[in-house]
Amino acid sequence: MDFFARNYPTQPMPTAFPRIWPQGWSERNLRHYGPSRAERAVYGQGAAAAHAFLPTITRDTSKLRPMERIVIDDFQLDVMCKFNGDPERGLKPQIAYVAGLLAMDVGSRKKLGRALGPMIEREEKLPDGSIKVIRCNLTAQSVQGLLYEVFRTHGLPIDYDVTIICENATAAIKPELELMLSTIYEGRIRVQRTSLINHKTLANGFVESGGTPWEKGWIESEFNYLWNQLCDLPGYKGSNARLNAPGDHADKLKWVAKFFGQGEKRLNLPPEIIDELRLPFRSLAEVEGAFDFVIMRSELRTKHRFNGFETISDFRWTHPELPAPKGIDAHGPNDFRSLALLTHEQQKLMLPVDRKECARERWERLSAQFPRQALSPRALALFLLTPKKATYRKHCVGFTHEKQGYSYVDDEGVLPAMEEGTELLAYVDLNAPACATITRMDGKALGVLRMLGNTARGVDITDPVAMAEARARRAVIVNRVLAGVRNRPLHQATDAALKADREHTEAVVAAYERETASMSVAEKIATSMGERAAAASQERQNDRTLQRARNDAESLLDAPADGATATAGLNSEDLL
Repeated sequence: MDFFARNYPTQPMPTAFPRIWPQGWSERNLRHYGPSRAERAVYGQGAAAAHAFLPTITRDTSKLRPMERIVIDDFQLDVMCKFNGDPERGLKPQIAYVAGLLAMDVGSRKKLGRALGPMIEREEKLPDGSIKVIRCNLTAQSVQGLLYEVFRTHGLPIDYDVTIICENATAAIKPELELMLSTIYEGRIRVQRTSLINHKTLANGFVESGGTPWEKGWIESEFNYLWNQLCDLPGYKGSNARLNAPGDHADKLKWVAKFFGQGEKRLNLPPEIIDELRLPFRSLAEVEGAFDFVIMRSELRTKHRFNGFETISDFRWTHPELPAPKGIDAHGPNDFRSLALLTHEQQKLMLPVDRKECARERWERLSAQFPRQALSPRALALFLLTPKKATYRKHCVGFTHEKQGYSYVDDEGVLPAMEEGTELLAYVDLNAPACATITRMDGKALGVLRMLGNTARGVDITDPVAMAEARARRAVIVNRVLAGVRNRPLHQATDAALKADREHTEAVVAAYERETASMSVAEKIATSMGERAAAASQERQNDRTLQRARNDAESLLDAPADGATATAGLNSEDLL
């Protein structure tokens, strides 16, 4: 107010300070000192939000060959499905979210594989007696199953390597699986992870965590197209059920809950009856069918701006009111082969139309130039086993999974001699963990080991056959260790000397027994101990006999049997 009154004394005082710049300044000058949009985003939201206002790297994917770069990511559909329940596993019927994994070839945008599953909620009883609701989600085994499907269906390139781009969260490849891919397949399958935010300290001092999804923007943008195609599917909930769900979504859930209720005063319908109900939510199989359909549509679209895709010329019949020639589609594109079958006059009437090739066309064209080879079933089977980093100790290979120990015994001598604490890789089917395939850290196969009792809990103590087998297998290891010691030259010399000493001792004793065979025991004692020593020994023996007799008599006096005659006036000395 003082500034305005001093510089503009003839004007009335404004209610708000006007845009008045210092003398010689302009709005353009002031912008040099003001924060940029990126700086304001960092201050208000963080480094991840500022990425939209910072330079981006345009990555040219036109020279990529099929499966040279594969990106995988997890997602949650904007659609919910019905789960009929599983009484054997104690899972109640419910309306569940749908989660999944998708693998896509970067160069052609071809969808190489997918995995879908309901995010089922289950109840778990805690030690304090309370009930905790846990929502099942994707696991490391889900990623392994996706990779198995990708390489089983499409094989492995012959002349170049494969790089798998993944994140560090749900759709991550575990270090053991990465080590397996790099060793078993001799470095032909590599894993590249998206980076984490390393500018962690904000202006207010708190730490920001998170990844960099723009490093796999090819699949993130593809998700946007797929979700838009699924928006009219029954059970659509929107990207956020509270913000953009359909207006009747909550009422649908409330109505369906009447049929899915379990407990007192509920219907308690079994899964086969629930499957017959007509509900506003589809089953997982129907959602999978719709998802596969929109994937097929995404691979056939030609209206896009994908990098490196060629331009294709199609030909259309220019006179839709006239009958089209044989083999010509009047409304759709026609290729050169069908055009070559036309007459010269008909070819002149065809109208050329340019379009971009679709993802499936690019995939097929590049696959013909760069062939792939199918993997053997034995090599593919490793994707179905869970690789775990194990340690060799006590003639066993062991590891821990979810706080449960797994130990595999080398009773058959499969493993070579190695130092205690040697790190190995164990490939295990955690659903049937009786056997494990053991390899070195460089991928060299060693053999298959079996655990005692065939379960991680140990040998069933109530099963005598299993206990006998476990003891026998352990005895094999013990005998092998003893045999290894006995076969050493120094130990053999010691055993030979001990054998000679035993034979000599036994010969001396046998000769003495022959000489004293006709003597009585007293004569043998007198001969071996002497006359005086023999008499003292006999006296000690008599004293022990007398003491035992006293003890027996006192026990009779202290506790007479029922109906026995009283022995008043007698003592142990009189009885003796």
